[in-house]
Amino acid sequence: MATGCVTQNGPVSDTGSEIEKLEKRQCDVLAKLKQLQKDVDALSSKTAGSTSGGLVKASNTKPLKLTNKGVIEDIVINCSPSSRPLSLCILYELMKTRCRVLTASHLHSSINDSASLAKFNDLFVANGSSRLDHEVALTLIWKEMKHGPSMMVNAHSQSLICGEVNIARYIGRLLSIYDDDSSDIVTATEIDTCLELAGQIVTGSGKEKASAIRTLNVKLGKSRYLVGEEFSLADIVTWSAIHQSNQAESAPSNVKKWMKQCNALPQFQSAISCL
Repeated sequence: MATGCVTQNGPVSDTGSEIEKLEKRQCDVLAKLKQLQKDVDALSSKTAGSTSGGLVKASNTKPLKLTNKGVIEDIVINCSPSSRPLSLCILYELMKTRCRVLTASHLHSSINDSASLAKFNDLFVANGSSRLDHEVALTLIWKEMKHGPSMMVNAHSQSLICGEVNIARYIGRLLSIYDDDSSDIVTATEIDTCLELAGQIVTGSGKEKASAIRTLNVKLGKSRYLVGEEFSLADIVTWSAIHQSNQAESAPSNVKKWMKQCNALPQFQSAISCL
């Protein structure tokens, strides 16, 4: 028995079947459009990465987030030679592409071994130009620090910021490459989670460090970098943390593969030279 409708002129095609075919064609078209959108987004991401270093949220059109507009941002960081914040080297390379930076490096009288810091100091050597020609003044002071590096910004108005993770967060916000109050709350949360893992790798117990490394290994089995397909502040700080804790050689396979990818990036080259 036919399932189609019957009119005075005889049977016609099955209306339900025709609608199903139409719906299927529509679904196919929508699927192709979604894939096209993904391809366009991926292409846009790669293009942005080629001009901004591939950093999440990086944009050369975003202004610096200066504490006092029109006044040089004075950043002084106390670092311990025994635990060098390698992320500063990478952030400095990014900073140079965004603003005019005046650098200086000083050795506290309590530090005797200056030879091991030579390459680090060469990177941050004072250039002798006027402060008025710069937007940011970045000064490193090498001294023994029991609880990691500390940073003072515009000492007359700011309190101390402690820890490499928090220093990186501040500089990331300054350069508009990291916003924890961003409209993209998912990405911001993922970056924050990785930053906390990085802190755990440096200051945690043996079990905590091992647990953090395992978590990173799982994440890196799903994406090229810690937060998606482009490197971010999370990769910069975590890469530094793994080297500081001497975990690079014993790291699991996904972490080793990721570190090799980071090592190939031009922004990491100065940090590698300071290892």
